[in-house]
Amino acid sequence: MTPDSPEDSSAGSSRRNRAISHAVLTSLASKVGTLILQFVSIPIAYRTLGPESFGLYSTIAVGVSTLILFQIGIGPALTHGLSKAISKNDKLLEKQYFSTSWFLLLALTALGGLIAATILLLVPLTSFLGSKYAGLEEQLLPGLWLGLAIVLLEFILSHAERAREGFLEVHINNLFGTAGNILGALTIAIGIHFFPTIEFLILGVFGTRALARLANSIHLFIQRPDLLPKLTYYQKPLAREMLSDGFAFTVSQSITSIIELNVCALIVARFAGPIAVGHFNILMQIAALMTGLIIMFTTPTWPAIADALARLDLTWIKRIIKRLWLLVSGLAIASLLGLTLLGPPILPLIYGKEFQPSWLLLLAFAVYFAASSWGHTNNSILVGLGLVKKAAAVALLETILLLIPAALGMAFFDLPGLFFGMALAMLLVTTWIFPRMIHQFLQKQSQEHNTPSMNPDLATEP
Repeated sequence: MTPDSPEDSSAGSSRRNRAISHAVLTSLASKVGTLILQFVSIPIAYRTLGPESFGLYSTIAVGVSTLILFQIGIGPALTHGLSKAISKNDKLLEKQYFSTSWFLLLALTALGGLIAATILLLVPLTSFLGSKYAGLEEQLLPGLWLGLAIVLLEFILSHAERAREGFLEVHINNLFGTAGNILGALTIAIGIHFFPTIEFLILGVFGTRALARLANSIHLFIQRPDLLPKLTYYQKPLAREMLSDGFAFTVSQSITSIIELNVCALIVARFAGPIAVGHFNILMQIAALMTGLIIMFTTPTWPAIADALARLDLTWIKRIIKRLWLLVSGLAIASLLGLTLLGPPILPLIYGKEFQPSWLLLLAFAVYFAASSWGHTNNSILVGLGLVKKAAAVALLETILLLIPAALGMAFFDLPGLFFGMALAMLLVTTWIFPRMIHQFLQKQSQEHNTPSMNPDLATEP
């Protein structure tokens, strides 16, 4: 493929910039519901249920989210495939990518659900959670079954979101996400007083999110009825391509997330019990909220990078990468200062006097967040550049290393040691390897396609 003409390149840059701007603006709206959920609804639930019951809910939330391991990440392969089809104006290829990925996702979701159900039926919960959870099985199992059903439904419905990324319509995902966040926040804030149960909290957090994704899927098929999945469009070569890239994507992103949240939560459970898991969950929810500020930009940007790469618009790619790096660096510095200085007096006011994080714990957490957000940003860039498999190899190395310092830190220094241990593994691996991979790939592309004016500092806005 040859690079776009200057006119096409300018039009493509404008289209991508516009898509990112719309996505960021609508994502800001979705943060309203997230803020209500995190700083109003969840604290209300924490106070209403009490530390131990909220800790049990947190344990269930960790358990059901572990199912993401079985959702092979075929979404990025779908997004890349749609980007190629759109650049060629090939409507048939669009339908083939969409239907092939949908049937693959359906089969993988069924497999994941079967494995999870078998584990729930046959394996004692104390085998995973430790002896501190003995006698609590009757409180945990109903929530686990409910969460399992909702999360499996979410897996299938997420297919529409990945397709919209390929069409550069992330802003529509954000609008439906906004509605789901606000609905969930209001459901919990109001309903938890009338139904103070773990199951109701699961419905409020997970159920409303699934409902928003269902509405998004219906809207997509109303807009594009020709995309309705059909077996006649299923293509085995595309299926093999998606499974290969999907497995690599799962390793590079999902496995790391599972280790950070779920396996480390199990480490906390075994060493310290349910109350400590509740505190860990609160901090990870804060991390998710802050990471959401970065995701506002990375989610629409990596599909745009894939689109630009298909058109060999390397100047735009380098310019947008530089902006992402500046953004994540600024947020990391702000989190280090804000959490350590303001966190100790403010967080107990939000979550209640039972939650009293020390400045050392918040410092460790802030260092972890800085390393994690830098890795997430560069991983998203690598996905956009099509380097999913190479990123997966590096992420797998980090995954192997991470558990050792995390477990040792938790054993000897409690939660601060856990977060410092997780951060140490990230600093040793992805913090410097991912940027090096990005630089080498773009340098090679510039040389192969004879694009001498690729210095982002010399590039001007279209």
